[in-house]
Amino acid sequence: MKKYIFIILSVLLLGCDKMEDNVFSENPDDRLQKTEEEYRQTILAAPNGWFLAINTKKEGAYRFWMSFTEEGKVAMLADMDATYSGIGETSLVPSGSTWQLKALLAPSLIFETYSYLHLLADPDNNIIGGTKGEGLGSDFEFRIVSEDNGGLNLKGNFNNCLARMDPATPEQAVKASEGGLKTVLEKHADYLEAVRFPTIEVGETKYLVKPNTRKTDFAYIDKENNLVEKTVGSYLDFNSLTQEAFASDVHFFEPVELDGMTFKGLKWNGEAYQVEIEGKTYEIFDNKVPPYPLHFGYNQTFSQLYVNANTMQGTLSDSFMNELYTPAYNRLGERSRYIQEMYCKFVMDALSGKPVMEFGVTYENKSNGKTFTAKWHYPYDVNEDGTLTFTDREQTGSTNEFIYEEYIYELPDLFCGLEYSNYGDADNWSQVVKSKIIPHTFKVDWAENKTPGLSGNIGGLFRVEREELFIAGQLKQ
Repeated sequence: MKKYIFIILSVLLLGCDKMEDNVFSENPDDRLQKTEEEYRQTILAAPNGWFLAINTKKEGAYRFWMSFTEEGKVAMLADMDATYSGIGETSLVPSGSTWQLKALLAPSLIFETYSYLHLLADPDNNIIGGTKGEGLGSDFEFRIVSEDNGGLNLKGNFNNCLARMDPATPEQAVKASEGGLKTVLEKHADYLEAVRFPTIEVGETKYLVKPNTRKTDFAYIDKENNLVEKTVGSYLDFNSLTQEAFASDVHFFEPVELDGMTFKGLKWNGEAYQVEIEGKTYEIFDNKVPPYPLHFGYNQTFSQLYVNANTMQGTLSDSFMNELYTPAYNRLGERSRYIQEMYCKFVMDALSGKPVMEFGVTYENKSNGKTFTAKWHYPYDVNEDGTLTFTDREQTGSTNEFIYEEYIYELPDLFCGLEYSNYGDADNWSQVVKSKIIPHTFKVDWAENKTPGLSGNIGGLFRVEREELFIAGQLKQ
């Protein structure tokens, strides 16, 4: 019996050896060298060069145009603003390097000599920014992971940066030689200026989908009322140049998972960006303000709001400007003092131990060029619907507000109006008697940015009984 078992096992083992010989007819080194040579021929077979997009760890995607030769030379252009060795802009003046494919653990594309590509990984952060010792956290040696749709998917050997190579068309190569890599980014800035808060609506939820020049930002409010934010590296193709479109398609290095949905990229349909999710197409529209609640107040995401009427024209409402700001500005100007800036700031009041809203008006004395700030403190109640009711107003004790409140009273009255029985007879604020307090209730919300060139997050306090009467400004933490 044992003899028969031995014979059966021997036959099975011999059969396995024969199967292995059939499956692995080449040894691993031969297979790797064969794959390396196939990739080498693929790279050299692109007569118009290649586009290489790299997702750096620090700043998202950078894109290059490259032309490879059999002699191991590569010429390249880049989309960045940097200059290198005094030879000119990287988007217009080609830089040379040497390249080779090496059969490491996987076929690897290696750029050997310092070039535009190496700028991204330069440890001297004075070169192009980033972190000292790391630069932008990029790579210049890449293993080839796969090939699809005529292009190559790569991954950095040191920082594991994802990268993508696509062959250029003749027209794209010409555009690249004319500085097109940088021009694409500049044209995209026009889209970002025109569409401040790109948004899609799926069901009852709005999602911010903002394709910046090197990254795409996502944000939404989840079912637990938490703000969820995600940023992924992305790059722009040449459609805005070769097809004379207003914007280029946006490509992600890998699919993005968000709230159970998968985003694979953004397509420009001639009028707007669109995204396909589970076979359905959603068009991106401008929501005008962020599609999620503003957290502005004491111990909130933002606690300060700054207003400069000169740089915020269009964003500040006509009602605010005509009824409040302009009369106050002109009246104070008659005393050679001119409003420079205003702010709303939520702070802790040391005396009461409760949060208050501080409203300040900074003005310049033209006679000596010095600036002063008049300040008022407003205690407030937070209502069930999230609105704020400013219940009183106190001067901070400075002569700035005591002397000049009567000339700019419309501004501090916006939040809580006061009437006095003896203001003109008092020598200081402590002697003033309030005869009437007129509280006002405000909604905290984003304000639409209607000022060309104005950046940052814009928020506002909107008076509930007259929402067109609001103060808006740039938010700060």
